Amino acid sequence: MPHDDTQTAPAQPPLRSTSGAARTPAAPASPSPARHDSTTGHPGSRISAVFIVKDEEDVLEASLAALGWVDEIVVYDTGSTDRTREIASAWASTVVEGYWDDDFGAARNRAVEHATGDWVLTVDADEVFSGDPATVRAALDPAVGCHLVLVDNVAGGGVGEATVTKSMASVRLYLRGAFTWSGRLHEQMVAARPGADLRAATPVPTARLAHSGYLTERMADRSKARRNLDLARLDVAAARRDGLPATQVAVLEANLSRSLGLHGDTAEGLELGRRVLGGGLLARDAAVALVPALVELALALGQDEVVDELLDAWLALDTLPARPLARKAYVLALRQDAARTLETLDLIPAHAVDDQQVPFRKTELAPVEVWALLSAGRAADAAEVAVRAAAAGLPSVAPARLVGVFRDADRPLTDLLAVVDGPLWGDLALQAVSDGSRPARLFLEAMDAARPGDVSVLLCGAALAPALSIEEAVAWSVRLRTHGLAERCPLVALSRDEAQDPRQRAVAAAIAVDVYSDERAVPGLEAALADVSPEHEAELASHLEIVAPGLVSLA
Repeated sequence: MPHDDTQTAPAQPPLRSTSGAARTPAAPASPSPARHDSTTGHPGSRISAVFIVKDEEDVLEASLAALGWVDEIVVYDTGSTDRTREIASAWASTVVEGYWDDDFGAARNRAVEHATGDWVLTVDADEVFSGDPATVRAALDPAVGCHLVLVDNVAGGGVGEATVTKSMASVRLYLRGAFTWSGRLHEQMVAARPGADLRAATPVPTARLAHSGYLTERMADRSKARRNLDLARLDVAAARRDGLPATQVAVLEANLSRSLGLHGDTAEGLELGRRVLGGGLLARDAAVALVPALVELALALGQDEVVDELLDAWLALDTLPARPLARKAYVLALRQDAARTLETLDLIPAHAVDDQQVPFRKTELAPVEVWALLSAGRAADAAEVAVRAAAAGLPSVAPARLVGVFRDADRPLTDLLAVVDGPLWGDLALQAVSDGSRPARLFLEAMDAARPGDVSVLLCGAALAPALSIEEAVAWSVRLRTHGLAERCPLVALSRDEAQDPRQRAVAAAIAVDVYSDERAVPGLEAALADVSPEHEAELASHLEIVAPGLVSLA
């Protein structure tokens, strides 16, 4: 289970709970937050959203704002020094000033003690709920007592690093009192009364939690890897000291293996994980959770034989073969084995769902499939894969590469751009700017042709000014000025850019002054003319006479 609380263990102070009208609320963190009153709700189906937090001011409000439909919000703070409690007070019905004792399970249990709902929805500060509240309530089944929610873990996102989303089903909604939390790290629910059975958990349709805690920036800022490793070591040591059953120790050792890997202790983490996996004491679900992490460690160490061994083990364990096959295809692509990559991709269905209703889409493998198809000389098939991925809101390959793919497939880029929508549109424009190459600039021009006047594309075109030829700068200047963005004129930007050849600067400035009467380019023109070497003056004057007759002459 994801966490992002960087915690230390002070002496345990008395709990202080502020609740309902007994508290003077802090100033709202945003206009008109949806405050919760624990006296409202639906008999038998009242839901309490319960948090444990520390220093979460950057993410907490978005999480709380998405829970306006629940009957009560409880926030248990373990020692924040930022605005976390102030933000929580504006949204939650109960804010508890608690303490931290190096134990996530214990902290969750203390938080739940302040809930009054029939059902508990466990949410982390860096998770945002989406789904239909009526459908969620309709899915509540007291006879089952616990339900699965799909968690979309988003990782990566650092400089030059793509984001990757991995979904998993997690028991997050349960009858209060039927279960309790156990474990310092990667805490798990255990039955608290006879008849409670986590294995009976059923999924809640439409409910999802988008988790951002594994984004590179948050991982680095919160020293999460170090904290998790320390807690995992404590768990294993305590389990061995207390003589817990070998099966329970194995689960904790698997947690320690993953924590070692995240901390950068790659070889030690892989060695421990392989020993635990080979011991045969892990339940299938626990083994399936461990093997992918071990594959990544073996990849990092360049141990190809171990990678293949682990991929085979994963395939034998997972109820959704598409997952290990997808990773195998990626590994084969890393090895530049296009033929075997395509053979593996052919084994993967377009859509699949595991026994916990976690979905898989083959379109997520579009970058690998496009590469393999191009390597096999199948440009037309590669273009079709790119279009299907774009229609699903997923990227395939970089914009500059897409230009080549569709050229080789003898297919217009408009076939792809016509189906792009949502965040992918802006992502592609930003990728084109980041690249800046001629093919990337052609892609951005195609985006403008597909949606004339799109502000995001126009601003990206303006940002490309240092890389533009004069002809390109003129074309983008026309587009920007036509749509009221003269202040972003690339011609003016080029005239001011001292890194440019002075002849280029002079021509750009002359066009801006002559065609648009843009006085902002005059200083750039004068500076550029002063910097032109004598041997180029006559040639430049002749050129300027063509683009801006009478504006400049030889002294």
